[in-house]
Amino acid sequence: MATSLKKLAAGIAAAAIAVSGFALGLGTANAANAAGTITLTNTNGDAAAHTYKAYLVAPYNDDYKASSSNAQYVDIDTFGYGTVAQADAVVAALKAAGVDTATTGTVSKDLEKLTTSSATTPWGYTAGTSTATAAERKFADALAASSAFTSGVKPVTLTAGSATSVDPAGLYLVLDTLDNTKSVNPASTQSVPMLVPSTIGTYKGLVNAEGETTDIKGDITLKNTTVPVTKQVVETNGTTPDNTPSYNIGDTVKFELTTTIPDYAGYDKDPTLLGENARVLKLIDTFQQNKSGKIPFSNPAVESAKIGATTLVPDTDYTVTPADNGATIDFGKLVNGADGANTTWKTGDVITVVLTATLNKDAFVTDTANASADPKTGCDTNGNCNGVEVEFTNSQKHEKSKVKGPDVNVYSFKLGVKKQYKVDQTALQNAQFVISDGTNYLTYDATAGDWDTVSAQPTSSPIDTTATFNKTTKNADGVFATDDKGTISFNGLKAGTYTVKEIAAPNGYYQNALPSFTVTIGETYTNDTTNKAETSNSGDDWLTELTYNYDTDAANGLVTATANNSTVTVDNVKSFTELPKTGAAGIALFTVFGVAVLGAAGFFGIRARKAAKQIAQGA
Repeated sequence: MATSLKKLAAGIAAAAIAVSGFALGLGTANAANAAGTITLTNTNGDAAAHTYKAYLVAPYNDDYKASSSNAQYVDIDTFGYGTVAQADAVVAALKAAGVDTATTGTVSKDLEKLTTSSATTPWGYTAGTSTATAAERKFADALAASSAFTSGVKPVTLTAGSATSVDPAGLYLVLDTLDNTKSVNPASTQSVPMLVPSTIGTYKGLVNAEGETTDIKGDITLKNTTVPVTKQVVETNGTTPDNTPSYNIGDTVKFELTTTIPDYAGYDKDPTLLGENARVLKLIDTFQQNKSGKIPFSNPAVESAKIGATTLVPDTDYTVTPADNGATIDFGKLVNGADGANTTWKTGDVITVVLTATLNKDAFVTDTANASADPKTGCDTNGNCNGVEVEFTNSQKHEKSKVKGPDVNVYSFKLGVKKQYKVDQTALQNAQFVISDGTNYLTYDATAGDWDTVSAQPTSSPIDTTATFNKTTKNADGVFATDDKGTISFNGLKAGTYTVKEIAAPNGYYQNALPSFTVTIGETYTNDTTNKAETSNSGDDWLTELTYNYDTDAANGLVTATANNSTVTVDNVKSFTELPKTGAAGIALFTVFGVAVLGAAGFFGIRARKAAKQIAQGA
């Protein structure tokens, strides 16, 4: 039921006011030219992007009286509005609101005929539409659209979060100007036009004939919503944060993206998505260039998109447009009510997307930690960075905001072998190695750029020393051969324990004492608490410590490994006489000599016994 201005002021429609945010008609009267205050609340953390200006619609009348029953309040029967500023514009806005009796001579009384919205008409609009239903909403929108009014009234700039003095006290139209270039995450929509009565000087509010009081605080809650965007690395289940995000090149990495559905009250929609008035809501995932200037991810794909437990349908609720540097997930079908799209969503619902991407051969690999952030992107220069933005309609004029969300880092590590002749440190080509992770042996397809595994140990094969070794083919078989510099790069590995074993020395080198060693690549991360993902422990972590620890017990003294150095030197020899004389190789050498001596002793012992027997027989 419609409620008049003074009844609103008396508190009869308090519940409706709370829903709509309008304190219209809360007649707050103050003596002529007396000042009041307006206090803005709920700035949503995006205050720098917004400017709020208050335009006087009508001052309070100058002949109100204090209540005889409570001197701190004004008697409602003596309270109203005085001369209206820009009366013609206000009259036109009143008529647009359905107050057809409005004339310039009765404007102050006609303002009291405005009615509030209800719980079914948020902010005075039919839910989810741009249709204004409440009289104050129609009035506020019409007045805001009147250039005669906004250019003819000098506004007061309000300071968000504190009381701002306005002179005279009265009814004000508050308009929000949004500068998208200053928006931060979480970004917010532009507030719809707002009406608010200022305080009544030193009075607390109004009192009616029954002695019921209504405080007039001059408060106004912004009619906007925030649209946060988050991102984190998640484990293979798509939900658990991955707080140790190191991967092999070729692995699939999962990212969780979230945003919320804005309040589209007062916004047009276009189910065809063809017009300029279509609502916009997009998540834009971006693969950042790494330190090498390369894009380290490829093959973006959406594994799932949900609102709560409800799974959204691709090409019905949303569309995905992949690109070389990421993908755009467009929820235009959902928020515009396209044919077949989900219609059960509500303002503030969280949309969660799980996006997959391949860490490709252009990934940056590192053997150090604690790098500084890239000054352009804010990403860890030792990692591979993936970012996100949200783009959404943020005003009734169909303006759009695009705000950057958090970046997350993914890491991959170095491991190298340097092969040489032990005697003179000559680099050795075509030594063959295998590497295992303790369960399987690793293979690498250099063309595709990915690691894979096989269960059985790969075997060596003859190498044509007159031709360049076919590293691509052999790597794919799990056999890795040193190049003409004597090196192998097992780059692009995740943290873990690996065993590297030589299975064939180059031609002309000793084949019976081939070394192996074990290395554990250890990682320590610090969680980035500034990335407020939906989960309590965001999967956004910075590498702060990287260690390399070696076990060379099976190396026959032929491996030189230094803790926390990613490159290992492996020696070959040409004969067992060049093997080290200590350690396992030394034992092996002396074992060979021991066996030879024992063999010789046995031989001569047998000869001696035979000779003795022959002499005895001859005697």
